[in-house]
Amino acid sequence: MERIKSQQGMDALVADDFAVMVGFFDRQVDQGIVSAADIAMYKKAWGQPGAMNSSINWYRANLPDPDTIKEADFWPSREARVDGVPTLLIWGEEEAVFTKDFLTIIPSYVDNLTISVIPQAGHTPSTERADLFNKTMRSFIENQ
Repeated sequence: MERIKSQQGMDALVADDFAVMVGFFDRQVDQGIVSAADIAMYKKAWGQPGAMNSSINWYRANLPDPDTIKEADFWPSREARVDGVPTLLIWGEEEAVFTKDFLTIIPSYVDNLTISVIPQAGHTPSTERADLFNKTMRSFIENQ
């Protein structure tokens, strides 16, 4: 997803009855994972005052524009690490929101990391490939 930097970008997300947002679910709709009723529920939630802006602000707050990152954006610090905690990162092979660079960067911050890439899944492998997601999660937990 291209970074939303302006009101125009935000307007594009809500235009035509949330067509862009609904488009993110095309594959899940085609697979029968997401129903028309689910889409209606999403639209109702997105249509609440401030909801879409709040959703995008989560990404803005947690993923600053790379060109504007300052030392204060690192919390608690740039050197922070997760040491000794078994950690599982489940990644959708067709992820479109985050770049694959994360897969090479995150291991430098987490020393006991397992990365599992789920094929034929995008940003939400837990719904797109629930069977494989659950199997991966269960296996990871059972082997700790």
